[in-house]
Amino acid sequence: MVAQIQELEAQHWVKTRSSLDPSESTFLIWKGKIYAFIPGEKRQLLFKILGLSVSRCIPTAEGSWDFTSRELTYYLNPKTDEVLPKWENPWTGETVPVIHVANNPVQGTFEGNFPAQVDGDSTTFVFDIFPYYPN
Repeated sequence: MVAQIQELEAQHWVKTRSSLDPSESTFLIWKGKIYAFIPGEKRQLLFKILGLSVSRCIPTAEGSWDFTSRELTYYLNPKTDEVLPKWENPWTGETVPVIHVANNPVQGTFEGNFPAQVDGDSTTFVFDIFPYYPN
């Protein structure tokens, strides 16, 4: 089966990412790796990452929700999985402090339709959240 792009109502995104019940907090965890890719060289693992989020979606009108969330992402030592307080740049040798991600809040309004890639039992939503606070 070939994946198809479909337009799905916002409530489907809300149900997938958070909850239709505005009193219910939902939690999401992610992990991954960050690599350097230099043309002609083997990829180089720089960090592992571990992140988490707590969120709620609050209905504001028929078919519209305010999304609110807080999230953290930590950069980890790729060998020990320990949180990195500092990092040595392998190209310059410079040691720099590591600034972990603490987004508070992450907010957005979700209404109307969302493009989604549907492939059998898997659905991937496409959306953007632009923060409106100092970083």
